[in-house]
Amino acid sequence: MIHRGEIFLRRFDDDLRVALAAEMRKRGIDLRFETLVSRIDRGDGGGVHSRSPKALRSMQVSLCSRPGVPRIRMESDSRMRA
Repeated sequence: MIHRGEIFLRRFDDDLRVALAAEMRKRGIDLRFETLVSRIDRGDGGGVHSRSPKALRSMQVSLCSRPGVPRIRMESDSRMRA
């Protein structure tokens, strides 16, 4: 999970946010805070690229943003449809 901020759930209690992040990591979820996505590539060699040198491989990408952020046009890959 990539999040551009210091930690997710900004308006929640800090102890809750830290505890939730720790539980998610215990369950094997890779959390990357303070990370900005620069590019998303499709296909077998695709991945999510950030300003760090390593690309992240991903089977699925979901984009969440707050109101007022310009829309990003993303086409789905037909191989991912059920």
